[in-house]
Amino acid sequence: MLKERFVRRDIGVKDSLTLHALADAGSGPDIPRWDKAIKYRGEGLPPGQQAWIAEMNHTWRILLVKDGFGKWIGKHKTPEDALAALADGRR
Repeated sequence: MLKERFVRRDIGVKDSLTLHALADAGSGPDIPRWDKAIKYRGEGLPPGQQAWIAEMNHTWRILLVKDGFGKWIGKHKTPEDALAALADGRR
């Protein structure tokens, strides 16, 4: 159900990178109105790279994986800011 709800709410493209929502926060009877994604997958990276952007402790961080190895980097105010940093090479 998450994919159906969030595919329509992908939030941006920056230099051919796109965010796709993977996880949300919320449960219970209000879930149909809940639209806050807390984790995204970045698409459009070069071969051998993957990225996820997630909210952690009220900041957005990037998990950048290159050739199978990765670490959480950066601290950004919004997922769009994190995507822009990823696209610009600023982590």
